[in-house]
Amino acid sequence: MFGGKVVFSSSIHLISVITGISTFLGMAILEECIFRGILRSAFGVYGETLSVIIPTVLFTFMHTDLWINFKLIKLIELFCAGILFGVIMLISKSLTCVVIAHSLYNIISSIFLGIESKEGILETIMPISIFNLPGEQVIKIIFIVIQMSVISFLILKNRKSSFA
Repeated sequence: MFGGKVVFSSSIHLISVITGISTFLGMAILEECIFRGILRSAFGVYGETLSVIIPTVLFTFMHTDLWINFKLIKLIELFCAGILFGVIMLISKSLTCVVIAHSLYNIISSIFLGIESKEGILETIMPISIFNLPGEQVIKIIFIVIQMSVISFLILKNRKSSFA
């Protein structure tokens, strides 16, 4: 029902699978070291809120091919993901937790949306339509709702535990 185009063939080798997993993990490690590590610390002098918001804005624009294929839904989804990763970092104080969350997010996104590289830019390849909307937009809306729910839950849980 949901999901991108997944093609399995006998030409897929173990090295391809290992390369794919290490790419997702490697991207998550590098990006989180930069955005939730270095940049969060650098902007931490302006308070916790800006230490999450500024790296998130930079994270969002780094992932968005604004001049080639702008999609507002993609911008919103990436911003919500950045906020989610920032909140996880604030609460857990652990870059490892954020890297795990980011890696899982990348893997889940690729499973549901399908990923392919077009001229060096990773694009989703979900051709189906749901509720007269492109399937990609429906999945991204679902991701946004889930992200906002998790963000709200984490913030509320953290506030309750800090008052106890």
